[in-house]
Amino acid sequence: MAANLDRPAPRFTAGGDIPYFRKKQIDLKRDEPVTLSLSFTGRKAYYEFDLRAIVLAYGRTEEIVIRPDGGPFRLTGEAARYRS
Repeated sequence: MAANLDRPAPRFTAGGDIPYFRKKQIDLKRDEPVTLSLSFTGRKAYYEFDLRAIVLAYGRTEEIVIRPDGGPFRLTGEAARYRS
C-alpha cells in the first residue's frame, strides 16, 4: 500500500487512485499476525505523523497508534537548495 502525503487528503491505495480501505478490510483470527508493507511519498515538505488503526474485536472498536521505534514517522521532502 502506498500514500502520497503531498495530496490534500492522503490515503492508502494499492496502485492508481482507488482507496485501499474503501474496497477492503483485513480480517484476522485472534492472535493471527499480519504484515503490512507501507510506502509513503512526500516531496513538498517535511512530514511527521503517527499511523492510527481502528481495530474491531468482539463488537468493540479500539484505536491503536503505530509508531516506529517509539517515535513518529518522519519523511523529509526534497529541497531546491540548502542554506548553511
